[in-house]
Amino acid sequence: MSKNVLSPIDNSTHKAAFSDLIAPERYRNLAQDEIKELIQNNNYAHNWDNIYVTNAFKPILISNCQFYGVIYIDDMQDAILKSANVELPVGLNGCMINSAMIGKNVAMKNVHYVKNYVIGDNSLLLNINQLSCSENAVFGNGYIYNKADDRSWLEISNENGGRKILPFAGIIAADAFLWSRFRERHALDTALIKFTDNLLNANHIYGEIGENCCIKNTSEISDGKIGSFCRIDGANKLSNITVFSNENEAGFIGEDVDIQNAIIGHANKIFMGPKCENIVTGRNVKIELGARVLNTFVADNSTIACCEVLNNLVFPFHEQHHNNSFLIATTILGQSNIAAGATIGSNHNSRAADGEILAGRGFWPGLESNYKHNSFFASFTLIAKGTYETELNIELPFALVSKDADSGIVQVFPGFWFKYNMYALARNSWKFANRDKRKVKTQNIEMDYLAPDSALEMLNGIKILEDAISSKNGKIPVVDEINFDPKTDLTGIFLENATPKTKVLIIKPLQGIWLYKIMLSYFAARELAQLIADKKQLHRSQLKPFSDSWMNFGGQLIADSESSAMISDIENGKIKSWDQVHDRYNKLWEKYPEQKTACALHCWLKMNNKTVDEITSDMLQSLFTNAVKTSEKLVKWTTESREKDYTNPFRKITYRNDREMDAVIGKLEDNSFIDEMANQHKEFSNLVDSVMKVLKDFK
Repeated sequence: MSKNVLSPIDNSTHKAAFSDLIAPERYRNLAQDEIKELIQNNNYAHNWDNIYVTNAFKPILISNCQFYGVIYIDDMQDAILKSANVELPVGLNGCMINSAMIGKNVAMKNVHYVKNYVIGDNSLLLNINQLSCSENAVFGNGYIYNKADDRSWLEISNENGGRKILPFAGIIAADAFLWSRFRERHALDTALIKFTDNLLNANHIYGEIGENCCIKNTSEISDGKIGSFCRIDGANKLSNITVFSNENEAGFIGEDVDIQNAIIGHANKIFMGPKCENIVTGRNVKIELGARVLNTFVADNSTIACCEVLNNLVFPFHEQHHNNSFLIATTILGQSNIAAGATIGSNHNSRAADGEILAGRGFWPGLESNYKHNSFFASFTLIAKGTYETELNIELPFALVSKDADSGIVQVFPGFWFKYNMYALARNSWKFANRDKRKVKTQNIEMDYLAPDSALEMLNGIKILEDAISSKNGKIPVVDEINFDPKTDLTGIFLENATPKTKVLIIKPLQGIWLYKIMLSYFAARELAQLIADKKQLHRSQLKPFSDSWMNFGGQLIADSESSAMISDIENGKIKSWDQVHDRYNKLWEKYPEQKTACALHCWLKMNNKTVDEITSDMLQSLFTNAVKTSEKLVKWTTESREKDYTNPFRKITYRNDREMDAVIGKLEDNSFIDEMANQHKEFSNLVDSVMKVLKDFK
């Protein structure tokens, strides 16, 4: 144990540190009568000459305080400061303050130890044991202050630290993915470290409490920067932390919270006992109800509660708020929902704790399911309850994965979401847009379930299913997009290489091919119809298929050629800072709608083994006509998937009659989302009617 150190009080450092924040002409030394009144009010100062005040200073508003170091006190009114459910008179009472700048009309009572802090105007501080900032504070950032071993690394996605990144104020999920995913690019890693180190402002050796904050009944805040309008009530310990907050995106940290080494995003709500260490959160994140979160990046619009989350990179719209769910060493690409009892962390099946899981958008593991690292899941994989003893490589999107109770065989049902769970799939995309509460959208997010990532997986899924059928039957039955008969489907078709030890049974493989095909055609028709509507015409030169692969950067889909160019520009010095990286993301987001349409066209042509030169007016008219029929099917499947909740007799057993059930869950015919789907179908049908006229001139 180190010894306590006794040293003289040195005010020079603190006075220099505060000098860039003050207007010297506004401050003056205390007058002798003011010092006398302060002493009469039971105040003490190590050196009264180091206390600077304005002409609006009122010594009567300060009592029972001790002052050390350099103190600046701004204007004070004889008034009451109100915040939420607490009221305090402006002034200082019962505080020990060592070097601080106190803003206008601040109310502080029983703040027992303050050191090296700037406290913003109109802030209220009540019953705080310690509010201190060390001279080497980095406020949750990973840059070096004075020693290389002072770095705070964030070990995401893998427990062995091989994907670790440096957090910094302003980091978004795309940055975390860029840094953690391309580990073989050493020049990239070196450049990103440099970008982060360049963010250091060496003059800021003081902590900050922004204006209009309310902080009360809190044990300790050390090395912290707390944004304006933040409310902290009943926290235990906040250490080495930046909390972003402003009037429009106010943050809240509540009772029994411990946070160490963290950057907390705007409009976060963290309360009811979570324990967080080495974390970064995006905008509009909730962490609550005793959650344990370590070495994890939690992106925008996510909720984590009642669970354990260690060493993860979690993209936007992640929901994990059930007891005993367990998430370790994963990269989850967003729009996910982790059920109660799901154990995604049995990664010690290798010789070291270095396993990981990668799951695409829409990952929904079932109740009490557990998985073995390493595993991969395509977009919108729904997994039924079960123990999956081997690794899984599920490349078929929109699939239901389950285990047969009798044989233990893993089964995959491709395209399940479309025909049997369409209500949930469509409603989720709608819900994400409506629940996006971010005032400033620094992270670009694709919320549509039909997008380049899922479309290319469906295109690949058709080939996987055809290869599986061919290996068993020798030939592949023709699947008619228009008149598919599910009675003609095949049985006994297995996937190779989906698990290491056993084959995986495919349920309704021909239906899977049919569903992928009609959805890819619908995707192409939807995108091309909008293109024609925008351009008021269609020429062959406008049809430029984009055959690139894509990756999900924190919710933003970026083509591989674009991300490769961006990485090269970082490595060769053309991109010189994180701000310029973010500018590149935004420029790519501006190009994305056009590229998305080009990707949809590529998938449709590839699926039909056609080129742009082979497209005819009749082909396009058939594409749009069939897409309207698909749109009608989607409304039908949406209604049917919700209708099961009304017609299932076991759903009715807790109600006395149908009228009671309707009063509790609402009538099916009054479902606003089904009405919204029907309206979208009508709008699409009308859009197609309008573009059909343009197709007559297509050559």
